[in-house]
Amino acid sequence: MIKLSIAQSEKIKSLVTRAEFIMTNKLKLREDFGALDVSFNYLENMLDVQIATNKFLELADGMDVKMFNRECTEFPFEAYFKINKMKVFTILDEDEKAEFDEVIEYEFV
Repeated sequence: MIKLSIAQSEKIKSLVTRAEFIMTNKLKLREDFGALDVSFNYLENMLDVQIATNKFLELADGMDVKMFNRECTEFPFEAYFKINKMKVFTILDEDEKAEFDEVIEYEFV
């Protein structure tokens, strides 16, 4: 039997809790947001939810949207906004970004 410190034990409990949250809410996030992918960003302590661009445009109205360049030739842009501890994002190709520019305001970071 391995003996863990209280800090190690608490960290494991925290990770298990986060994993349970993701698994139990993944289907609900798919229904509510049209989520394509759901993951937990341990560095930012946030839930990352990737959604389709058309759904993103619906949800982003009135939100503080940010966009940045990605190191990808197929989908070189990512747009996102945050709601509490959740980051909602979509990835865009050049054509989608041009369409995006016409319909929504954002800050390029």
